[in-house]
Amino acid sequence: MSRRATVAVALALTAAFAAPAGALAADAPTLGAPTVIPAGQKTPIDVGGNHLHQHDIIRRGTQLLRWPVTMHGASKAAITLTCPSGTIHSGLGLQEGSKVAFAVVKGSEYFERSIDVRFHTAPKVDPNGATGHVYALCRDTSIAPLAPALGFPTIRKAGQRSPIDVAGNNLHQGDRIRRGTQLVRWPVTLRGPSNAYLTLSCPRATVHRGLGFREGSKISASLSKNSRYGHNTLKVRFRPRTNVSANETTGSIYALCASR
Repeated sequence: MSRRATVAVALALTAAFAAPAGALAADAPTLGAPTVIPAGQKTPIDVGGNHLHQHDIIRRGTQLLRWPVTMHGASKAAITLTCPSGTIHSGLGLQEGSKVAFAVVKGSEYFERSIDVRFHTAPKVDPNGATGHVYALCRDTSIAPLAPALGFPTIRKAGQRSPIDVAGNNLHQGDRIRRGTQLVRWPVTLRGPSNAYLTLSCPRATVHRGLGFREGSKISASLSKNSRYGHNTLKVRFRPRTNVSANETTGSIYALCASR
């Protein structure tokens, strides 16, 4: 065989073996048309973080959307799930035993109208042709507002330095926290506009003497009419600062707690 013919055969074989690799590239999963399960009906799934459990009645101001999903092989494609106009995502879920699962794409967030996810299959499930459903709880926050979320508190004890000023207590940023007092910090996440009051509890046998925020904080707080300093608990309502969105805004509130 001539050298030219040998090269031609080699190129043909390379193309023949390369073609299946392209053909095997997975297509993005496909979503079918969504079905709406409205308020007043029972939910077929749990939706974490929303106090909504399987067979509960879907509450006023919320609705559950269900999309059928079909996989076409393992794919990292981002798929957008969109709530109806005027609503936002407050949770996603699957039916127990689903062959298809999801993960929220980095940079995409709840409490917006659209959220991006990537689908994958459960262990030992072939991704070629696997089917399932994904559910989204869509919320109209003008009817069903979400209260801000408080994280776990952390405590700075007497002798440590304060990262904030606490008005009316002669405690300034950088000062040492005085004997008999401690500074408790709660992380706060706003989840849309809300009039809900949350309870801040000082450690046992201590009472509230003042509240504070770091300089430049994106959130503020006000006490309920019935809350007073000098008690173990305070009821507080959170708000975003001027020109700051209430969706997924985070910050921290500090409470100066003193022995009785």
